[in-house]
Amino acid sequence: MEIGKQSSLTWIDHDFVAWKRSLKIINLFHQRDSRDELGLGSIRDSFSDKLFPGTSTLQTRLRYMLIVPWVFQRLEEKNRLTEAQVRRLELRLIQPLQDGSGDLSGIIGAKAGQNLKCLPSDAYWTGLREWNILRYNGSIKNYFMSLNQTYEIRREYPTSDADAPDSSAQTWHPHLPEAPDGFPQELNLDLTRKEAEFLCETIERVDGGDSLLSW
Repeated sequence: MEIGKQSSLTWIDHDFVAWKRSLKIINLFHQRDSRDELGLGSIRDSFSDKLFPGTSTLQTRLRYMLIVPWVFQRLEEKNRLTEAQVRRLELRLIQPLQDGSGDLSGIIGAKAGQNLKCLPSDAYWTGLREWNILRYNGSIKNYFMSLNQTYEIRREYPTSDADAPDSSAQTWHPHLPEAPDGFPQELNLDLTRKEAEFLCETIERVDGGDSLLSW
């Protein structure tokens, strides 16, 4: 092994079989896919979903479970709810979160900044749906594609979303805590007592309080 700007690996092969085996081993380093030959991944995921439903390693701080809905609600109030506007607003939140939080750990985009690829809405969408904070039962891509249909249903049932034949008429939990004063210019990751109580009650309803997360 040569130490320098560019390292290289050399070996001495005594026969064709050894040479072919060495090349096969080296080619493994060029494969980018991950394999689960024993099928342990599905078992791991089953335990994870049962013990900690709606969570994943992509999630960093609990208040994002509220921040993401606030982003969507704010843009909907201004009739600017589009995929591009959601991305723009989520990127704008990075700096206020850094300015308002004493602990910078867990802020999504703190390092990547405006080059952030996985937005908070991407990381928390499934969790929001499983916790029933998000009432739309579909992917975030399908959500944006079905907005016109959602608005049509709301216009037809303006007084009560509960009477609507489609659950997508009511996007978010009706008792979702309101965004704090100053949002989105002022924001941090600290939960208020009201927000914490709402999330605790929400988690307990996910599986009747049987999960380790609920406990």
